[in-house]
Amino acid sequence: MAEIKGTTIQSRLDYILARLGKAKHQEALAELRAKFGERAEGLILAMSWYPMSMDDCLCSFIQQNTRLLGEDAFRELGRHSAREHLKYFKTLLGTAGTPADVIAYMPRLHHTYSRGYGEMVVAERGERSITIRIENPGPGFRSLCASNVAYMAEMCHLVAEVPVRFTEPCCVCRGDRDCVYRFEW
Repeated sequence: MAEIKGTTIQSRLDYILARLGKAKHQEALAELRAKFGERAEGLILAMSWYPMSMDDCLCSFIQQNTRLLGEDAFRELGRHSAREHLKYFKTLLGTAGTPADVIAYMPRLHHTYSRGYGEMVVAERGERSITIRIENPGPGFRSLCASNVAYMAEMCHLVAEVPVRFTEPCCVCRGDRDCVYRFEW
């Protein structure tokens, strides 16, 4: 079973509270408790592991309760998480001079903040592009893929101060074996 660290779950809950208000925050918590039982009781601990489907549940809740259409909601959550995490990763990524340097660090973060969801590797690195592959992730969630690419692109913008375009040529949610994210600047 794919799992994700509590920092991501908490980031989604913080987004709901800040953007949708306390009533929707309580509604989201109630939905988590109904779907995930004791896993969603009490505090969400930053470094504890939670089912990746819990993150997808919150992403879907946000998508349904905002004016953001389709995957725009998931991408907004990726950008939001990057802005929230910048204070933690600025020291680690601060020496990254190019978008490729920033994105090349992402496999380490993937390994630290998710487990049971394939191996993230740098598949190709060019002068003005880089391609990331998540090998054999198993069943996936579009919310995860869409927020991942937006997270990485936003982190490039924040750290390397370069806007980055991205595509997803392959995704397990579309029937591919791996997820592939391509970034260009």
